[in-house]
Formats: sequence, structure tokens, C-alpha cells
Amino acid sequence: YYGLALFISACGELFVMLWASRLLANGVPIEHLFSLCLAMMVLRFLLLALVPKLWVILLGQVLLAAGSGLQLRSGTQYLAAITPENCHGMAILLSGSVSSGIGGMLGNLLGGILVESWGVRGYVLLCTATFMLGFVLFLPLSREALHRARMQARQHFYQHNPHQDV
Repeated sequence: YYGLALFISACGELFVMLWASRLLANGVPIEHLFSLCLAMMVLRFLLLALVPKLWVILLGQVLLAAGSGLQLRSGTQYLAAITPENCHGMAILLSGSVSSGIGGMLGNLLGGILVESWGVRGYVLLCTATFMLGFVLFLPLSREALHRARMQARQHFYQHNPHQDV
């Protein structure tokens, strides 16, 4: 079943990233998609903590796919919005390196220690709390950063196109 769960997650993530791209192109705000991502991750961890059954694990993989797909696509868009144009590639590269590289190594080490100390249920509840904290911190910070980035982009546009309307 583990292979099936990984397959579901990988395929689902790809489709969700494509869907998220379409939503962003149609004007859905980045912070809405990222908030949905965090909500899916919280729901996933709550289900795993409270109902540890096979069907819940498979459903959890679907939620992981959806949450990861939304996070990757909205996170990339968010970085592009808050960094200067000539730094987009570097910002996205550093984000991937930190989250997958360093985060993957330290997360697995720390996760193993926490599972040994608190058990699987305690670890999953801690993950739930961490995602909830991320949600609470992200909303006000992202709104300010995106607002600032939009104002800078508008100012840059007017400096280079003084006779055009936005």
C-alpha cells in the first residue's frame, strides 16, 4: 500500500500544480491558495492523528498531494512577487534548497527523534500545531509583503511608462 500511496501523491501533486497555475492566471490571490494549502495539511495531520486507518492514510496522501502542489505553485508565485525580477531564479533555487535539502535532512532527523520521544500520534499532533502556527503567521505577513511588492511593481511601471494607465 505504501507504493500506491506514493503514486497517488506524486500524480496528484502534478495535477494540482497545473490547476493552481490556472487559478493564479485567473486572478485568484496567492495568499488564498497558500492558505488552502495550509488548511489541507492541517486536515491531513488531524486525520492521521485521530483516525489511524488505511483509508485515512490514503486520503492523507491525496491531501498531501494537493497541499504540496498548491504550496509549490503558490510559493513560487509568492517568491516572484516579493523579489526583484533579476533575483527570481535565485530566490526559487534557495527556497527549494532550504525546504527540500536542509529541511529534508534536518526534518527527518528531528522527526525521528520526536517520534521516538512522543510516539507517532504526538509527532503528528505537533505537526498539526506547526502548520496552524504557520497559517496564523503567514496571513498578516504575506499580505503586507505582497502589498509592498505590488506597490513597487506599480511604481516601477509608471517610472518606465509615464503615459500609460495600469
